[in-house]
Amino acid sequence: MKKIFLLLFVLTIGFTGIIGSSVRAEEIYSIKEQFPDQNLRTEICLVLNKTETDIIKASEAGEIRSLILNDKGIKSVKGLEIFTYLSLLDLSGNEIQEIPKEIGKLQSLRILIINDNQINELGSGIIALTKLEVLAANGNRITKIPDDIEKFDTLEQLQLQGNLITSLPKEISGLKALELLILEENLIEVLPKEIGELNNLTILDMAKNRLVSIPWEVGNLEKVYFLDFSSNRIHNMDTHLFNKLQGIKAVYFFNQFYSENIDNSGIVFQDMKIKGLDIYTLDLGFNINQVLVKPDGTEVKLENFIHGDSVTIPANYLAFSGDYILRTTISGGSKNSFGNQEITPSIYEQKFKINDAKKLPENNINIYLYGAILVFCIGLVLLVSSRIFKNKGGF
Repeated sequence: MKKIFLLLFVLTIGFTGIIGSSVRAEEIYSIKEQFPDQNLRTEICLVLNKTETDIIKASEAGEIRSLILNDKGIKSVKGLEIFTYLSLLDLSGNEIQEIPKEIGKLQSLRILIINDNQINELGSGIIALTKLEVLAANGNRITKIPDDIEKFDTLEQLQLQGNLITSLPKEISGLKALELLILEENLIEVLPKEIGELNNLTILDMAKNRLVSIPWEVGNLEKVYFLDFSSNRIHNMDTHLFNKLQGIKAVYFFNQFYSENIDNSGIVFQDMKIKGLDIYTLDLGFNINQVLVKPDGTEVKLENFIHGDSVTIPANYLAFSGDYILRTTISGGSKNSFGNQEITPSIYEQKFKINDAKKLPENNINIYLYGAILVFCIGLVLLVSSRIFKNKGGF
């Protein structure tokens, strides 16, 4: 009998220990201590319907699947790592300067939106989120894409528009699932040839960078249908690379800025077919240089005076009488292609003449003005005098 009681006692103690350990495993967090940032703390209280003096149980945090915290004045996101089952996190439009490494604990996160903050780098916390499908970090101060970006093998969208990025690492080729790559408005000078290994890419936006050439490997992007390389410095590219792009629909290369005149910079807004494939838009630029040749042979480059199909020449550029020439150079044309130096750009010259203009000497302008005032006064006196004499019976 004693053995039975002893066994029951042991079982009771063991069962009590199991229950106690499970209770202890239920972590609790003080809201006030967990979230140092006041604005973040306020928003978390609203989401959980709690006050700042309350606590959060781990089971409660685990029920949260999405947090939309945009435009809340948040400066620190410390504490969010307790929401371990979070799938969507939107922190756009805040004042965040750094994403802490603790964010890397959110291994269920699929979508991270941190647009329009003050973030300087994609730190270890973000890189640890290896199951991300969408990473949007537009409008920050990011200067570099880290080499370990290749860890994002499930990433489908990478948006880094409006940052300070100067280069792309060759490891970007590891983003095998990537479909959309937006790098518009950065400082990128070279596009690595490894870009051609992004086999699932459909949209590539490199507008408003500092690219001077396009690698041949871009032609390996078999699924891409939209390319934008407008507003760069491109003057070295083989257009035959488009022959390999089976699904291409739009290619933009307009508005290239050069420090020197480059021949054959592009095709001007022309619909065309490449290898029998319909391309709705192949815009390789509308690059115009206009020079005013004065009667003495000197040349003045006209900048920012083109308005649609007309050009406005300031009057001070036409100060001398004689024959003028407006020379317009259009780089590109329906038969031109990049890299072919044998085909020259189109040059148009318009001649016009400025005759001698009769105008008042600048030094005598005041004299003529005073004379006009004097004549006006005399006329006014005569008019008043005539009315007076008429009323008195005179005249």
